[in-house]
Amino acid sequence: PQAGLVVGKKRWIDRLKQNPLYRVLRIDKIIVAALEQTLRHYVCNEAFTQIPFLKMLTCPLDELEAQAVRLQKSLAPFSSVKIERVTSKIGGGTFPNLTIPSVALSIALPKERLRWVETCLRNPQDANDIPILARIHHQRLWLDLRTIQPSELPMVEHRLRSILLSA
Repeated sequence: PQAGLVVGKKRWIDRLKQNPLYRVLRIDKIIVAALEQTLRHYVCNEAFTQIPFLKMLTCPLDELEAQAVRLQKSLAPFSSVKIERVTSKIGGGTFPNLTIPSVALSIALPKERLRWVETCLRNPQDANDIPILARIHHQRLWLDLRTIQPSELPMVEHRLRSILLSA
């Protein structure tokens, strides 16, 4: 969760509570609970295995390549699929320019179908599906494996196969 914490002497905290923005900016019980659980993961030295962003950030390249190979084999009958070394932007306000090595699947599609496939991935029709974010680069559809959890691979594979089949 994203939250700011103010700590300090009671008199200063009480003074901050008098500000009209206090009611707008205060966090609710759900954010407090999520923040507490996140902090517990750090205290118990399990942040890198339990916090999805940190798992993605620290996933070794060989694991990403193994996932890419699996998807490549599954999608090969439908299109020309390559595995490419890329760099991923961490993004956000904290690290807007930081990049790390990653692995991407690049899929060749006819020019007129590229945008359609990318839109189908981003806007699922089934309520059980999640959006899959890909990008178009050099007339190919690129899917960064660092942004996909291993548990999501079967769903991503199924969606890509069904979309490519109808493309």
